[in-house]
Amino acid sequence: MTYILFPLVGRPGERGDASLARPGGADWSALTLARYLGDQGITPIVSVQCEGPTMDYVESLGLECINLDFRPISKQEAITPEKLGELEQHAARVETMLSQRGIDLVHTNDATIHRTWGFLKLVIGFQQLWHERGLFHIPAAAEPVAEAVEGFVTISQFVKRRAPKDIAARCEVVDDPVEIDLDQFDRAADARWLRKEFGLPQDAPVFTMIANENLRKRWDLFFKAAVQAIQKNADMQFISLGLSRKSEMNKFRRSIPQELRRNIVFAGYRMDALRVISGSTALISTARDEPLGRTIIEAGLLKTPMMVSDMGGHHELLSDLAPECLVEGDKPMNYAQRWLQYNDVAEAYASNAEGVKSEFMYRFNPKRHSDQIKKYYDKTFFGGDIK
Repeated sequence: MTYILFPLVGRPGERGDASLARPGGADWSALTLARYLGDQGITPIVSVQCEGPTMDYVESLGLECINLDFRPISKQEAITPEKLGELEQHAARVETMLSQRGIDLVHTNDATIHRTWGFLKLVIGFQQLWHERGLFHIPAAAEPVAEAVEGFVTISQFVKRRAPKDIAARCEVVDDPVEIDLDQFDRAADARWLRKEFGLPQDAPVFTMIANENLRKRWDLFFKAAVQAIQKNADMQFISLGLSRKSEMNKFRRSIPQELRRNIVFAGYRMDALRVISGSTALISTARDEPLGRTIIEAGLLKTPMMVSDMGGHHELLSDLAPECLVEGDKPMNYAQRWLQYNDVAEAYASNAEGVKSEFMYRFNPKRHSDQIKKYYDKTFFGGDIK
């Protein structure tokens, strides 16, 4: 039996409170992989840094979860001798856990986890797969960590092209897993539910953006474009989903003219995001250089029209399949003007929606993903002798 450890950190709560951390996009993907590997003779074990919603969710999936109870080195933090010293205090305990559980490989999935477990690797030694879901932002202090890693995979050609040359040469692209029970969704019924849920007119066009607080999501651009669109069409309604820090929400709320605030919903973090996507008139995104665009894949599977930035992973996903969904330009008016054309976009997308769905169902199938990752494990770490 082969044992793979998936360390998670989740999305911290207000003011970085780790006890309120909830699963983010990288966590969804890692946990989907872990579940499918469990059906292929590999034993996945998940670790978290503290008890809370992320641990609760992992256990609800039937996966074994260990609380290691130590503070990681966040991707927002500088890597200092003091932080490394603090981390090293936990090395012996982590080494004991790895030995007792018979861990053969540590599969890291997030920038915070890459650096935290990478520095632990330098102290105690173990095999590590670095699964890059960001843009390979590796600070100089973390370069020894990357140099010591045995294997790299990433989620798009766009990300691989941004990797340092020595990493790109040994990095493979593996399509991400996105799992949706499509029988649970109906666009017409979900549209009625969505408008009732958020108190919106039943005949209103509703546009949803889903993202965290990462600066590349460009929430400031979203709100400026939404205001411009509403000023031209007062029927348009916008939902901000995933922006959950109160300080950020209040800042953006204050930037919206008082008379237009009723047209913009701050929905925070929700576990029913897929139903929101299904019920929306269109999924929108202003993000710059997204590594892939998980919500784009989800919308494609649900056959929800999209109007998203024409760059990064978005371009890679849609430029051939549905170019009408891509928005060029970096100014609020570029997005506002395109969003105002939502009927034209929806009409054009109708002829491509089934093709997008079919292509995404094949590429992002969780079983296909787990098969590819298992082959990579075998080739890179176990010499064809994975058990």
